[in-house]
Amino acid sequence: FAHDASRVLGRKSAGTLRVTEDERGVSYEVDLPDTTWANDLAESIRRGDIRENSFAFFVNGDAGDTWIQTETGLERTVTHDTLKELGPQPFPAYTQSTVDVRSIEATLARGRTVIESAACEPEIADLAELLNAMGARITGAGTPRLIIDGVDELGPADHRVIPDRIVASTYAVAAAITNGDVTLNDFPYDNLLAVIDRLSQMGVRVERHHPDEDPRRCTVQVTTQRVLRPVMITTQPYPGYPTDLQAQMMALLCLAEGNSMIAEKIYPERFMHVAELARMGAQLFRQGPTVMIQGVKRLVGAPVMASDLRGSACLVLAGLAAEGTTTVSRVYHLDRGYARMEETLNALGAKIERFNADVPEPADQPVPMPAQLVEIFR
Repeated sequence: FAHDASRVLGRKSAGTLRVTEDERGVSYEVDLPDTTWANDLAESIRRGDIRENSFAFFVNGDAGDTWIQTETGLERTVTHDTLKELGPQPFPAYTQSTVDVRSIEATLARGRTVIESAACEPEIADLAELLNAMGARITGAGTPRLIIDGVDELGPADHRVIPDRIVASTYAVAAAITNGDVTLNDFPYDNLLAVIDRLSQMGVRVERHHPDEDPRRCTVQVTTQRVLRPVMITTQPYPGYPTDLQAQMMALLCLAEGNSMIAEKIYPERFMHVAELARMGAQLFRQGPTVMIQGVKRLVGAPVMASDLRGSACLVLAGLAAEGTTTVSRVYHLDRGYARMEETLNALGAKIERFNADVPEPADQPVPMPAQLVEIFR
C-alpha cells in the first residue's frame, strides 16, 4: 500500500475522501473529479491491506482544514482543496525517529499538523521541550497524539539533553552480570521503569541514592543477590520493555538459574547475537521471534563477531562474565552508541584491550582505520 499511496496521493485535486470503519465493515464516500486514486485507496482498506494503526496521512494544510486519524471505528478525512507544496505523505507507522523528523519539519510549516499513533519515547518529549524553548508550539509530546502549530521562525535556546536510557541500562546490566556493586550518575530512572522491573524480578537491585532527586536524572546503586532468577521479557514500544536492551539482557539471562524467555515484538529477526552467545557456551533455543534461554553455570571466552550496535554490547557484557579471553570483532558497531565503552568498563575493573588485527606490530605509521576488535580478559 505504501507504494500505491505515494502514487495516488501525490495528485492534487479539490474534493474529499471519507472512509468510515465500524462493526458493520468499511464504507466510503468520494467527492472528487478524478476518483481513481480514491477508489484504489478504499479498495485497499476493504481487502484488509490497511489495518488498525498501520498507516496515517500527514498533510500540511491550513489550520482546521485537514486532520489525521488512525483509530479503528473513527472516521478518516482528507480534504485536498488547500494543500501546500508538500501535499499528503503516507507513513506505515510512527517510530521515534519519524516523529522526531516530522516534528522538526512541522514547526515551520504553515497551519496545524497533527500526528496520530506517534511513538511516546522520552526523547521525543525532550526534543519538543527544546523546540518549544526555541519558539515552536508543540503540545502532546510523549503521548500518541502530537499537535504542532507552525511558526515563522525559531530562535536560539539552551537545553540539557536527557541521559541515554539504553546506555545507562547497559551499564546496569554490566554491573549485574559481573555481580558488581556500581553507582551510576545521571540515571534516567523514570524512563526505565520496565527495565528496572525485570531486573528486580531477577534479583538485581537498582536503588536511588536520594529520593528527592529528579527521577529523570538521578544517582542509583546497582547490586545483585548473587543468584539470578529467570524471567520472561517481551519487547514493546515505550513505555514497555525496549528492544534496544533485548540483546544485553539475553547475555545476563544466560547466567540465571532456570529457563527464561524473550519474545521480540518490535524486530522479530533481531537475534544475530544468539549464535555468538552459543559459541561461548550459552544454551539458547530460538523459535521465530522467541528465544528460550536455559541458564548455565558459566560462559567460556571465545572469538565472536558483532553484527549490530546492541549485539556488540551484548557480546562485550558476556565477555566480562566469561572465563578466559573473549575476542569481539567488528566492534565499530559499538562506537555508534557508546562513547569509549572499554574505557568506562576498565575504570570499573574490567580488562578490555582494543586493537586492530590488520595492523602488524610494531606499526611505524598511525593506524588510519578505527580499531576493529576488543579482547576481554578474565
